[in-house]
Amino acid sequence: LCDLVVGTEEEIHIAGGSDRTGDALAAIRRATRGAIVMKRGAEGCVVLDEAAESTGTERPVRGFPVEVLNVLGAGDAFLAGLLAGLLDGQPLADAASMGNACGALVVSRHGCTPAMPSRVELEDYLARAATLRRPDLDDRLGHMHRATTTRAPREELYVLAFDHRRQLEA
Repeated sequence: LCDLVVGTEEEIHIAGGSDRTGDALAAIRRATRGAIVMKRGAEGCVVLDEAAESTGTERPVRGFPVEVLNVLGAGDAFLAGLLAGLLDGQPLADAASMGNACGALVVSRHGCTPAMPSRVELEDYLARAATLRRPDLDDRLGHMHRATTTRAPREELYVLAFDHRRQLEA
């Protein structure tokens, strides 16, 4: 019943019941016709959807090379960018590129949630990513981040969080 399955290569192995990536992906595909996105950290991700399957190949979506200062929140940032792109109606590969960019911005900063980019900041980064190996040192991005991520406090917050492997293994 899934429309989208997202995980690291290790999580794909667990979900697919095999240490071999191809076998794990095939097992997941037998369970759902939804798109599959396998995260590969700095290398970006691989997407498997109907377009990829019609050619019989996985579609790699390149990551963004940045200096890593902190890995906390990278997966959450990736998923936020991916889902934002999909909700905007973008093709899966373009949405995955947004996810990769969000992950790159978060790992290039200190902090986790406070490092998440705004839409305007993400769009600026995507336009200039080829020249920004150190987004944390870019004054324009820094200003955009401060100006566009200030949020009004909420009175209540409802959160359900999973820490990946244990839940998948169970």
